[in-house]
Amino acid sequence: MAVPKKRTSSSKKRIRKNI
Repeated sequence: MAVPKKRTSSSKKRIRKNI
């Protein structure tokens, strides 16, 4: 995942929209 682990923990569901 290109997103930092700090954001993936909180935005695990939104991380897919970011990718």
